[in-house]
Amino acid sequence: MRRFLVLLVFSILLISCSKNKTNETVKVGYLPIYVDLPLFVAKERGFFEKRGVQVELTRFESSPEIGTSLLNGSIDAGASIATSVVLNIESRDQGKMKVFVVDAENKDNYLSSFVVLKDSKIKNLRDLKGKKIGSFPGPTAVTFGKMVLEKFGINPATDVEYVELATATHLSALGSKTVDALFTYEPTATQAVLEKNAIKLVPGAVENYIIDPWQAGVWVVNTSFKDKKPELTKKFIMAIYDAIDYMRANPDSSKKALTKYTSIKPEVAKFTPNIPFTKLGEVNLEALQKHSDILMERKVLSKYIDTKKLLLPSDYLK
Repeated sequence: MRRFLVLLVFSILLISCSKNKTNETVKVGYLPIYVDLPLFVAKERGFFEKRGVQVELTRFESSPEIGTSLLNGSIDAGASIATSVVLNIESRDQGKMKVFVVDAENKDNYLSSFVVLKDSKIKNLRDLKGKKIGSFPGPTAVTFGKMVLEKFGINPATDVEYVELATATHLSALGSKTVDALFTYEPTATQAVLEKNAIKLVPGAVENYIIDPWQAGVWVVNTSFKDKKPELTKKFIMAIYDAIDYMRANPDSSKKALTKYTSIKPEVAKFTPNIPFTKLGEVNLEALQKHSDILMERKVLSKYIDTKKLLLPSDYLK
């Protein structure tokens, strides 16, 4: 009997240790935004558990905050961080993080739009001369939004009043006519159309006139974490890839995961473009390099970045 009890206790401990080893934890920073959808799908559809990974999700309010937490090691991975933030980190602290997913907004499934009210009498982008434009905040949005204006013969410095606005204030600013137009991201542009009697004056603004795909966000893993726990890192990435595969096959049902992690309404999500996400081996490297070069030319980046070196090898998961 005693021998049986010893064996029983040993077996329980062995199973417990095995379970803890299998379901190791990855600390992930995220934003409550549309382009973090693969993370939400992976969590809600059980893809992490199927890969033997536990995730600890930490909500942030900005990409720079996620970048700082990645650098100090308080999180292991970041979902859809602004590309400019990652490029700036790379320019200062080379090799601290590696990219494994790239958002790939394009002409059909876009992120950016110029939006105006239907009764504004603004019929094309050239009509914005002398007007006030509220912009999505941050250097990436400001840089690329102004570049679109330039394509239409508008000097952003002299022809318009161009101001950054917190995303939460975009709809109220447009509705109250505090601004004449918005340069904003999805799903805000779609929400303005549905709720504020607005129109997308230029849907897919950056994607149509500056760069396609735009690749405004990237998903990264802390290099130190990757090196210390390579197998766990691979399992985590594969779970995200499982979610991307599911989203490609089930774009509408995938959006249901947004309600738990964001303030995006289901009826808005339904009509929002389906943002493409590219895995290792699928990334448009030429467009990503162009993105970085534009930011350098526009003085957002201080030096040239070889963007290929930011990505994990295409055969990393093999």
